[in-house]
Amino acid sequence: HFITKSPNSGRCHYGYILQNGVCKTQQARLKPLRYAAAIENGMANKLGSDPGYVGLITKNPLNPHWSPYWSGADLYDLDYLADFVDLNAPNPKEKRGLEYGLGRNVNLFDDLRLYAYRHVLEFKDSSGFDSWMREIENQAINLNTLCNPKNLLPFGEVKATARSIGKWTWKNFSRSAFSSVQAHRGRMNGGKKKNNYKKQSNIEEMIRFLGGEK
Repeated sequence: HFITKSPNSGRCHYGYILQNGVCKTQQARLKPLRYAAAIENGMANKLGSDPGYVGLITKNPLNPHWSPYWSGADLYDLDYLADFVDLNAPNPKEKRGLEYGLGRNVNLFDDLRLYAYRHVLEFKDSSGFDSWMREIENQAINLNTLCNPKNLLPFGEVKATARSIGKWTWKNFSRSAFSSVQAHRGRMNGGKKKNNYKKQSNIEEMIRFLGGEK
């Protein structure tokens, strides 16, 4: 919707305004966040933009110093923008290394949710909600340095992501729900018991049983 240009270097910022925003923190869901990250990455590749730009600030398009150009275009939606880029190079679901923009949020969300899925029942059995939320926040801070070592997310986004995942897993994961998953598996297997359940497979099936991926 707008382009701003530095009078000294000639470098530009391109601004695209979305019809519907993409939540990155408290109410975020991974699938739309991953989709938006793929589009952002595709546009960055196509435009040859600086991958180190984190998007926190931009040249003010209302200030004539930056020679602003406004297109007057309608607000964009993600599906429209996706038509102009290659979403498969790279695919954020299959490849790591998007340590900029929304890719950082996806990295943190992916790693933190898996930690939460594996450990929330332990905290429910031995501790309480407050201890769980402190643990998730500490893990989020640690994972941010591991997931995005070259370009850390702001602490506010890290904390909000931790709160979102921590609250959702505490509310939706329980021993009874896990037992229901195992019972469902038993029915699907014709009542035959199997002892070779893999932990990751159990977690994934439990998420589907609970109604989707956080």
